Amino acid sequence: MRFTVFILGASFLFFGCAGLEKTNFSKLEKPFQVAATRNYLPNDLIQPAYTIYEGTVWACDYKTDAGDSICCRDAVMNIGNWKYCLLVDDKFNGFAFFELGTSEYVKWSEGKQQLFRKVDTQQ
Repeated sequence: MRFTVFILGASFLFFGCAGLEKTNFSKLEKPFQVAATRNYLPNDLIQPAYTIYEGTVWACDYKTDAGDSICCRDAVMNIGNWKYCLLVDDKFNGFAFFELGTSEYVKWSEGKQQLFRKVDTQQ
């Protein structure tokens, strides 16, 4: 786990995302899922591992004090599994990477991006 946090932290610094901000978060009473509507890689990054792929489903289990959702998915890389999390607003715009372990996030320089739609999980 420490290695994963180190890799994510080092990646943020390496790719020019040194402006980390801190926030508090809590568990959502009614978790939900969103699906990516297009492929997207923030301009700040050149690392393809951070690409958000169309059709990927993200679990939104937490919210920040500001009311934004924290949506995550498990990603597999050659160094192992890691939880990849984003901040998503109430209009399903993605706008920042979020690290659950440290409660830190970094906003994308190009601002909010319309990336997600809510997934209906009721059958």
